[in-house]
Amino acid sequence: MPQTDENTFSSTPPATGAPPGHDWEAIFESPETGFIHLVKQAKTVDGLRECTHLIIRSLFSRDDDMPIRDVYEHALDGMLPKTGIEIQHMDKGVSQIVQLLREIKEYRQTKSQEHADQLLQKPAGETVQPDHERREDRESEPLPGLEFADPQQNIASDDEEQVIAEMFADLFCARIKKRFDVLTANVGKSCKKPPFILSTDFARHFETLLRQHFIPCFLENSRALVARTAQQPENLRREYLANQFNGRVSSQNLWDRWQDIWAQLIHPQDLPAKPEPEKKTGLLGGLKKKKKKVPAFMRELTLDEWKVRTRKIKQGNKKTAELWALIVTKSDAYQLPEFEDEKLLMELFGRSASGLQNHINALRQIAQQGTDIGRGLSAYAQGKDIDLAVLATCYQNPDLFLGKNMGLTQMLLGKDDAEITSSLPLVKRYLL
Repeated sequence: MPQTDENTFSSTPPATGAPPGHDWEAIFESPETGFIHLVKQAKTVDGLRECTHLIIRSLFSRDDDMPIRDVYEHALDGMLPKTGIEIQHMDKGVSQIVQLLREIKEYRQTKSQEHADQLLQKPAGETVQPDHERREDRESEPLPGLEFADPQQNIASDDEEQVIAEMFADLFCARIKKRFDVLTANVGKSCKKPPFILSTDFARHFETLLRQHFIPCFLENSRALVARTAQQPENLRREYLANQFNGRVSSQNLWDRWQDIWAQLIHPQDLPAKPEPEKKTGLLGGLKKKKKKVPAFMRELTLDEWKVRTRKIKQGNKKTAELWALIVTKSDAYQLPEFEDEKLLMELFGRSASGLQNHINALRQIAQQGTDIGRGLSAYAQGKDIDLAVLATCYQNPDLFLGKNMGLTQMLLGKDDAEITSSLPLVKRYLL
């Protein structure tokens, strides 16, 4: 599915186009057996490193893979300190490794698609260049996500990184603003205190927080993107970044990363279970059976590790609460969001602006017809997630939708309270 500015991102990964037997999306993203699921089970930095080394070695196992494997393993060791302590709140180390693995996934998907295209273009009977020969041809290519790993390469200066960060922030915020522009259009000043999601004041407040807190964290976890952008000619860097928001694979990766960053900064993390103390042994304790060796990433935390991890999680949860408190700073200009709205705010990045506008236009046009409005609105809403669009349409067109026997009332005829709460929770909350 093309993912341009006019498409809504999916929480489920798109099809990859990989040939049968090489479904890289499933290999990396499967919620039960995928590599990313595996690394998220790590409990210590050493365990995370060991697990990721095993994955890299399984992906690049042949002798002629060694140069590529060495580069990835070198990058991995540079990301993670060689210590046995547990990883920080929301596992910053895990987040970095997840992004590294997704860069590898993108690389594999691209090469698989190129090979599939090559097969289709070859005349019947003509063989395709063997994989190891194709690998030799591409050894000089920079590996996705690792362009900054070579110390001989020119790495972006602090000033360049700052300029790139500002470009990215402008593009990111413009994307969010486009959604807010659709939602807040024509919400008149007569509406003294609209819902936050329909308020230009809240939109400006939210953009400030995005720039101060979310985007710096996003870029800290996107070193590869910054490095690739710095390698572009200076006059083409903004265009390069803009293309990242529109490409099918790159935009999905940004969406995946944004969900991770949002969860890291907004969702409180559960404390780990306290490990059971080892039972004291009797006189025959020395004769007990040896425990089976468990991989580092699967072993339980020691009591000391648990104490450190618990303390860091509590510190992280405190910061999470403080950031949410900033989002819901009291204002007389709009009705404040509640914590249940955090997903709605996060999904502004992936929600389609044109899709929202099309829904609003359609709902307004049906109401303007003046005949059989209720049936028309109900038929249009069938099977669609239009809660936000209905809310915006009602506030933008109160003369058509709000009041006795007007559009909203007719639309809801025959629906019980439970059905309305389930399908139109925002409408129920703000208008009923």
